[in-house]
Amino acid sequence: MPGLWRQRLPSAWALLLLPFLPLLMPAAPAAHRGSYKPVIVVHGLFDSSYSFRHLLDYINETHTGTVVTVLDLFDGRESLRPLWEQVQGFREAVVPIMEKAP
Repeated sequence: MPGLWRQRLPSAWALLLLPFLPLLMPAAPAAHRGSYKPVIVVHGLFDSSYSFRHLLDYINETHTGTVVTVLDLFDGRESLRPLWEQVQGFREAVVPIMEKAP
């Protein structure tokens, strides 16, 4: 039983890799300073634009200045409408976004 209460120590591999940790830091994502093309997010079947709120926040935070649009079309059961109707609806929503894009 005394072994159950003993503090776990890192494995030998983790200790060997620890000195290399600073080398990995430049690989971490950083905020980009350039401009990006607009991002248009479209949900899938039975989903809604609400499910992308975290993605929208992440893009705005990491890629400041990027125009992000989450389309709110054909939510929930409406996503089962005939595909030709959905394509036309998305076309009507996307064309103005692309025309405004630099």
